[in-house]
Amino acid sequence: MSQICVKNLYKDYYGVMCIFDFNLEVAKKSTAVIFGGPGSGKTTVLKLICGLEKSSSGEILFNDEVPDKKLKTRNCALVTSSPLLFKFKSVYDNLAFGLSLRKESKAKINSLIKDALAVTGSEYLLNKKKRELTFEQEQLVCLIRSVIRRPAVLLLDEPFSSLEYLEKFIKLSNHFEQTSIYATKKLEFVKKLNSHTAFLKDGQVLEQGMFSDIAFHPKKIDTAKLLQFNFFDTKIEKSKTFEQDDFKTVFAINPDCMSFKNKFKNRLRSSFIYSDKELNQSMCSVDGRGFIVSDYTERNYGETVDVYYN
Repeated sequence: MSQICVKNLYKDYYGVMCIFDFNLEVAKKSTAVIFGGPGSGKTTVLKLICGLEKSSSGEILFNDEVPDKKLKTRNCALVTSSPLLFKFKSVYDNLAFGLSLRKESKAKINSLIKDALAVTGSEYLLNKKKRELTFEQEQLVCLIRSVIRRPAVLLLDEPFSSLEYLEKFIKLSNHFEQTSIYATKKLEFVKKLNSHTAFLKDGQVLEQGMFSDIAFHPKKIDTAKLLQFNFFDTKIEKSKTFEQDDFKTVFAINPDCMSFKNKFKNRLRSSFIYSDKELNQSMCSVDGRGFIVSDYTERNYGETVDVYYN
């Protein structure tokens, strides 16, 4: 059963549509990723899920139920890149504040704080004040404060700038079995999370699925651009199955897969595995590596072609 299910979500501001038919399912105790460039709509989606913004249409379900409009009943925690801590309180007091408001026992508060700091290797921060913390340490304290209050879903809007602190989030999330949605524009973060990922551009989901599946075989050119594929002008020469010579193409290679077997001179042999006739996009693979060939010819599954590049 899905912890969070977003169905056919739309959002417009003063008649300008910014989120188009957004769909996402997040399983319990898992992390989903929303990956897109600046202005793609990541923050807006998170605000819609937690109730800070009202959707124009669509459904957001928590455990298959429509949540109350009140923010309190949704039990969401939103962590942003701008940490907010009490200036004159210690890290311990900042972490304990939310739990104290919920009338948790002193013993439980101490146990949760000690556990979270141990998991992230941050016990040395316990008695420090805000002025003694680095910016990223402040971000980490805000994350821990949100996690230990055990929200139904943790929403993260680019809370870190380094992989070191992302690893701390992963450890914390796994330890507390936290359901999370992580929004980021950084490809290296998406690779590290390696989870169910929605690729977002201009408020629309290009495609979604496990990152490891899409990373080498994206179905759309825009997805390949987000994955920072390298593009080359190429041509496909006539073969037994083609009736036309020298098809003009766009050839894109995943930069993580730049080494190919069976390569000689400037030729790569590939097997065609996908075609999108409407968008004139095709997909090929070379020795298990992925790239896209965009042209104007229908292909058959498993057909072998030779791709030449300059």
